[in-house]
Order: sequence, then structure tokens, then C-alpha cells
Amino acid sequence: MSNIPAPQPMPMPPAEPPAVQPKPTRFSGLAWAALILGIVGMVGSPVLIFNNLTAIAAGVGLVLGIIALFGTKKLVAGIGAVLCVAGIAITVGVQQAAVDELDEELRYQQECANPAALEQGLSDWCAEKIGEAINELDAGQP
Repeated sequence: MSNIPAPQPMPMPPAEPPAVQPKPTRFSGLAWAALILGIVGMVGSPVLIFNNLTAIAAGVGLVLGIIALFGTKKLVAGIGAVLCVAGIAITVGVQQAAVDELDEELRYQQECANPAALEQGLSDWCAEKIGEAINELDAGQP
């Protein structure tokens, strides 16, 4: 027999921990879209010319935000959905105020500025509005 030592296995380098795979984000794009559309809805809703368009954008953002609530960016989706609802509510309020103002102006034109209506006599509402207008003019003069 020979005195040759048996081959020893090579020591293995220390094992590196496996790389952690990032958790896939679900619906994060929808959450961010809902947030952006909610901001657009809030900014544009007080402007009477743009508020119909921004209400539609906020409606789309609300749907996207509700869908995104099932994903990983729940906070962003929730904030976006709340902003969208607020934008729609502000739009409805602004439009209602505009309609009320237009109705009052139309009533004024029909009752107070129409010569045929004035021949029948001045209504109490019309007399009140004319009195308010005179008071405003008097208050504005030095």
C-alpha cells in the first residue's frame, strides 16, 4: 500500500442568501391614475367652463380608485377615490349655484323687465329685487 493521502474535498464558499424578489405591485398604476384624476377633478370643478369635463375625469378616477383598492397601493387608491368624490360633489354644487343664479335672472327678466308684465303691476318679488339693487347702488357711492 502506498502512503498517499486520500484526496480531500474542496471547502465550499459560504452560501449567499438567495436574492429577495420584489413583491409585484398590483394595480399601482390604477391607484396613481385615480389620484391624478382626483386632483384634476378638485382643481377643475370650481371653474364653470371646465367642471363638466373634470367631473367626467373624476368619475373615471373613482372607478379606477375602487378597482385599485384591491391592489397593493391601497392608501394612494383611497386618497384618489376620496378626491374624485369631492371633485364630483363640488361640481354638482357649483352647477346648482349657477342654475339658481340663472333662474333668478330669468325670473327678473320676465317679471321686472318685461313691459307687458309691468302693465299688470309690479310683483312683490320684483319690488324687493329692485329695492335691493337701489340699496346696493346707494351703498357703493361715497
